[in-house]
Amino acid sequence: FPIHRSITGNGNRETFKILKELVNSLNIISVKSGEEIFDWNVPPEWTVDEAYVENNKGKRIIDIKNNNLHLVSYSDNFEGYCTSSELKDHLYTLPSKPDWIPYRTSYYKNTWGFCAKHSLLDSDDFTEPFKVVIKTNKDIKGSLEYAEAFKKGKSNKEIILSTYCCHPSMANDNLSGLIVACFLFRYISKFNTRFSYRLVIAPETIGTICFLKNANLKDIIGG
Repeated sequence: FPIHRSITGNGNRETFKILKELVNSLNIISVKSGEEIFDWNVPPEWTVDEAYVENNKGKRIIDIKNNNLHLVSYSDNFEGYCTSSELKDHLYTLPSKPDWIPYRTSYYKNTWGFCAKHSLLDSDDFTEPFKVVIKTNKDIKGSLEYAEAFKKGKSNKEIILSTYCCHPSMANDNLSGLIVACFLFRYISKFNTRFSYRLVIAPETIGTICFLKNANLKDIIGG
């Protein structure tokens, strides 16, 4: 649950290592950043060292160390001071759910941003000017990973069990899919089945496209 995942990075590799304890036949496939996949390209590998916002009293009012949903995924490096108005241009909240932290990404746009509780905006801590520090890296020599496992049936025709792995700390949105898919595949693997089954765990969109490029599509009949 607490691992910081995105469409690339060590968080995904750490997650696959844990899932391999559930499905020991899980195979990890690595695709280099920049590789052309149909009409897409694999993005640079994104890593985060730190990301926070301090108010004018030096208090950290937003900090990725407290919740990894705070930083918009794939945010660029940034360090500087912002007014309240300037910060709000890069700040995402849910006014209807003032105590929830939303989740936002910017995979294919060069920008930066934070997600926070809307109640923060009305608190005494929201005092300008704000110091913003985002230390991230986009490595063009990095990679993207996805994982798959295969269970042979009487027929070569395949049923795909597909789930994605790119969201951090989101139980209903992401972890439930990962865990259920792994346990389902492990359960099916106990039986002599008519069809073959393939478990695919990939970061959304680009990871699935990487799988499709390498897959034998003519054998896939459903999922």
